[in-house]
Amino acid sequence: MNKLFILLLLLLSVTQADIQEEKICKEANEKFEQINYLLDKHNEVRGAYAIFERSSMGRYFTNPRKNYKCLKQYKKKWLYLLYKNSKRYPLQNLYKTDKSNYLIPLYLGHIAKESKDTYKALEYYNSYIALKKENLDKEVLKYIKSGGLIPYKSKWAKELNPSGEASSEKFKNIFFSLKNKKIFKTTHTDELNILSVAKLYGHNTFDASSYHIKNFYLDKEGTYNISLRTGNSRACRVIIDGMLFSEQNRFQKKYTFTKGLHKIEIEFLNRNSSYDLHFDMTPYQKRYSNKELKEVFKEQEFELIFVNYSPVYSNSHKSGGLQLKMETKSPEVTIKESKKPVVLILQSTKKVNWRLKNSKYLKAVIVGRHSNLTDTLTADKKDVTIYHSKSSFKAGKLLPENCRCIGAGGIYLCNSSFLSTSKRIEKLLSKSLTGYTFSTTEKFSVPQESVDTEKLKKLREKIEQDKKTCKETQIDKVFKY
Repeated sequence: MNKLFILLLLLLSVTQADIQEEKICKEANEKFEQINYLLDKHNEVRGAYAIFERSSMGRYFTNPRKNYKCLKQYKKKWLYLLYKNSKRYPLQNLYKTDKSNYLIPLYLGHIAKESKDTYKALEYYNSYIALKKENLDKEVLKYIKSGGLIPYKSKWAKELNPSGEASSEKFKNIFFSLKNKKIFKTTHTDELNILSVAKLYGHNTFDASSYHIKNFYLDKEGTYNISLRTGNSRACRVIIDGMLFSEQNRFQKKYTFTKGLHKIEIEFLNRNSSYDLHFDMTPYQKRYSNKELKEVFKEQEFELIFVNYSPVYSNSHKSGGLQLKMETKSPEVTIKESKKPVVLILQSTKKVNWRLKNSKYLKAVIVGRHSNLTDTLTADKKDVTIYHSKSSFKAGKLLPENCRCIGAGGIYLCNSSFLSTSKRIEKLLSKSLTGYTFSTTEKFSVPQESVDTEKLKKLREKIEQDKKTCKETQIDKVFKY
């Protein structure tokens, strides 16, 4: 009797599934007939997608357990609708789960290309090529070959630098008046970091704009992080080897240069009372996650020293207005004698060129992140291992200052981030800090201060207790004995 009952249930379940599938297939046929009409006759992609969204088909396309055969014929059209309506997130989710469908990375590449996310577009297009392999989209191949860029010839160069002269390894900077288009200053600098208020070389910044050009040679192919930063009221154009790289006034992007001679041009239209332009290019470095760093230093013996460097920039009034000299700093860090190998954590608030002295004591260096740009590092010992971290380790002075409770039942504040950062470092590397240095000068020895672990532990406990007390309001204390 029980067996017969189970067989009846199974039969009923199969019958209901067949009825459900028949219902869904009928709906799909009806809806896609309307969708095809709107696409073929009117090229109406938004209306076609709206029909799909108002149906119940979406969950059947994405749910692998609802794999109805009748829907397979419509999947390409569904992916096309997602692309034409710029539905990036549904496509990204499908990209993670459906690893074999070449249309998904192709459409994601199109969306990234249209939004000028060159690096992502190239990543998706290369994935598309690996899946499709033959009969590839010619426009995609052309885009990949150009590195995602389009040909562009600077019109400013023709007027401001007709000879095409460019300084090797230095920027040639040509400043001109917007009103009369005449050049008022030409300079040659290692970097392009300019911040000037009111006057620039004696000229009104509202009327000042500039063209910059630099040649450089690479003896091998290399990937670089390229960054430009300026205010929102300006317009910029960056051209690399005659190809338009960016028209954004603020960006951080990767770019792979081939071996040989290269040219960078920058057109900068200023429309502000200050003149603010910062351009950087640094070699791309692998960044290690906290998990990877923890694995690298697991069960090893070493002294752990933490360095925070906050560069200070000098002011100049030679241009007739206030100008900050924003050149990249090169702090010289001397490691003091140590009985154990030293792991040094270096963190700066800006991109710097670290110079390590007496590095014979070093086991390894961890360089904290502050942007997509990478700090450079040279040491007087050749075999120093360097790990560029995905995390930053910003901190202030060793001991907190001016700890106080703000208002009744308010917020507890201390003028130091060292306590929380050091705790995070100790958890990351399973090792207590032995030394700390916080410096604004360009030449210093490390560590400047020894870290008393027990003292810090008691201080943390006291601050945690003070925070709890701080949260109590006056009304909480009325009947407190």
